[in-house]
Amino acid sequence: MKPNGWCLGMAVFSAMVWGWVSAVSPAETCNRVVAIVNNDVITQLELEKKIKEMTGFSVEDLKRKDGPRFGETQRRVLELLIDERIAEEKIKELNIVVSNRHVEATIKRIKDDNRWTDEDY
Repeated sequence: MKPNGWCLGMAVFSAMVWGWVSAVSPAETCNRVVAIVNNDVITQLELEKKIKEMTGFSVEDLKRKDGPRFGETQRRVLELLIDERIAEEKIKELNIVVSNRHVEATIKRIKDDNRWTDEDY
């Protein structure tokens, strides 16, 4: 049985990727796709950057600090990134534009309604 075009194409692509991956030294960080949202990808490095931004810890430090729960943390951060990408696409689709002045006014209103100082907010 002859391979169809897709299978043959995937075999060539896999060989090319394998050649590239094997050329990378073990000490280098490899980036990989962890999720695809419509036509947009989320990479491992993006996920790690968001984890550090949200927790204040690098992935390695977080694994050491809270190894058993690290997988759950990683999953939740990835879900957040996916939700952000979906929201960004919907905002573009609906052509929603919000000015900085409007954002600042809304923040002020929220602080005033709750009687919060800048530090409280």
